[in-house]
Amino acid sequence: MVEEVMSGIRQHFRSLEYSLPIRVQRPLIHLLRKNPYFPEYDESHSIFVHTPKTAGTSIGQAIYGHWMGHVPLRRFAAFDPRKFKSYFKFSFVRNPWDRLLSAFAHLKGYGEPLAEREALWSKRYLGETETFEQFVLKLRDALFRELIVNDVIFRPQLDWITLPGSNAIAVDFLGRFESLEDDYAQVARRLGIAVELPKRNFTTRPPHREAYSKEMRTITEEVFRKDISRLGYDF
Repeated sequence: MVEEVMSGIRQHFRSLEYSLPIRVQRPLIHLLRKNPYFPEYDESHSIFVHTPKTAGTSIGQAIYGHWMGHVPLRRFAAFDPRKFKSYFKFSFVRNPWDRLLSAFAHLKGYGEPLAEREALWSKRYLGETETFEQFVLKLRDALFRELIVNDVIFRPQLDWITLPGSNAIAVDFLGRFESLEDDYAQVARRLGIAVELPKRNFTTRPPHREAYSKEMRTITEEVFRKDISRLGYDF
């Protein structure tokens, strides 16, 4: 019973941590969340913010030896401001149109097997959606759109790399999926690591420009307008 109540509280807090001021989050983070600072982060004095569908599984494996999970930057800031200020913080982003297609393909099982949570979520919310076109057109519905942008895999990229109340990118280095090898090499040099980037969790699909109609392109632009503008992407 207690665990069910705590689970409900954690779920509610998850929806608030992207907007609550850091000073308000701090006691809640310590009460409801695990320490986001893996020993590997403390050893390397670094923080990797794994924005979903930006090759983060490969990056985490190469640098730290395992997947580091999806933890927004603000959680690190709230949990330990001293470490947050002094550690090297980095993340990677991706063209929003391409990322949306990749996320949909992943959840429909076109790549590696899904985790249990992903499989359940996909069955519940995407089970009747057969094609990418159907999915994007459904984003015109406000309720469905809200559901999608609040899920971990689809959440706007700025939510992962900014702090509450600010649109400023708060990582020290922001790499791009489109220049993955070169940008990863910069991070590796900064951390003193000589490990090549493995290829993991790649989905089989056509180039994103071939998957979009004019209407689909416009809908996606509306949904992820802030990411597109602030990160400097175009179709």
